[in-house]
Amino acid sequence: MVENVGIFHLTLDSKNRFFLPKPFKRYKKFYITMGLENCLLIYSPKKWNDIILKLKKLSWNKESHRKFLRLFLSRARVLNVDSQSRVLLPQDLIEHAKIKKRIVLLNLLSRIEIWSEEEFKIYEKESRVVLPKVAEELDIEM
Repeated sequence: MVENVGIFHLTLDSKNRFFLPKPFKRYKKFYITMGLENCLLIYSPKKWNDIILKLKKLSWNKESHRKFLRLFLSRARVLNVDSQSRVLLPQDLIEHAKIKKRIVLLNLLSRIEIWSEEEFKIYEKESRVVLPKVAEELDIEM
């Protein structure tokens, strides 16, 4: 992705579209699916192709693999960027992420996460406790 870090606070319009932040405007297409928490995951075409190659190695004979493939891929969509740099979020994914109007985009290394602003505030508050522990494990000064 672009620059690999950052947070953007955005508002959906009446048609469930948002304006793509400037760092992402060079992209005309993304892939989106549901995340493990109440968020959405957006990948560049290159990263999505890497994921598909990994998914092709899963076995349809394993129940957990079948369930993962069905859930992850059935929610996946191509997101096209329109001429005004807007992106339309699918309704089923809006419901998965509990999005109302305000969203938070997190640019996280190889993907973008989209959160409901309300859900992200809760998640961020609950997750802060891991910062010191992981910083110590990675020997990162904070």
